[in-house]
Amino acid sequence: MPNHPKFEKWRLRVALLRARMLALVQQILAFTTFEVLELNWWALKAKLVNVTTVDQLLRDHVNFLDTCLKECMLTSAELLRAYSRMISHVLYVHLVHILFRQIR
Repeated sequence: MPNHPKFEKWRLRVALLRARMLALVQQILAFTTFEVLELNWWALKAKLVNVTTVDQLLRDHVNFLDTCLKECMLTSAELLRAYSRMISHVLYVHLVHILFRQIR
């Protein structure tokens, strides 16, 4: 079966799809890490220099978390469902890819 041309073509298509999905996940991770979390972390750090009370600290921290959630687009239930479906599909394709690598 591994030498069957249709199987090999399909296996290569799965590998290509997996590579594209991996690139998408890496882009989302890079955006979240470098464009959202890191910038907001530095802003929070600057605010913490002037904090004098625990209430100010908590307020700044909550604002940091809210800003990060909004900028990462994680406040909408619809977007969370879309992210969840996307990750499920990526995991499925990855598992199929591993299965076909073992058959080879």
